[in-house]
Amino acid sequence: MSRKKATIIATAGFACVAIVVAIGLWLRLTHGQPENKTHQEALHAAEACGPCLPPGLSLAYEFSDSANPRRGITVQEKLVQLGAYCKNGVIYDRTGKTVVFYHIMEYGFTQHNAPQIYAKQRKEIEALQRENTVVLLYSAKPVQ
Repeated sequence: MSRKKATIIATAGFACVAIVVAIGLWLRLTHGQPENKTHQEALHAAEACGPCLPPGLSLAYEFSDSANPRRGITVQEKLVQLGAYCKNGVIYDRTGKTVVFYHIMEYGFTQHNAPQIYAKQRKEIEALQRENTVVLLYSAKPVQ
């Protein structure tokens, strides 16, 4: 490789790093992102979210955050993953977006209008995701 090509590649790499740093700084300034928390601090912040949870949910509530594969996770574990904190009765993620919990209704193949129900859920979720962090709550066990 010639010296000129090596210089161009090094300059391009430096420019990419500078852009990534600038974007990260902009996000922190515009979204009010709190400093990176240690795991212990994130755990305490998640525990403090307990009173801010919607009715019917607790920090120990177990669900699956994906349809496939099903893996159990508690609300508290998910809040730690999100870097969540509670302020004025509202739960926010580490970027300052409101955290919304959405129960996924699962009907299996016995419900004759299941496709319409799933389409309605999909539209509701898409609308919520425009301005919020949406935590999808699937049953921890698959529907038969």
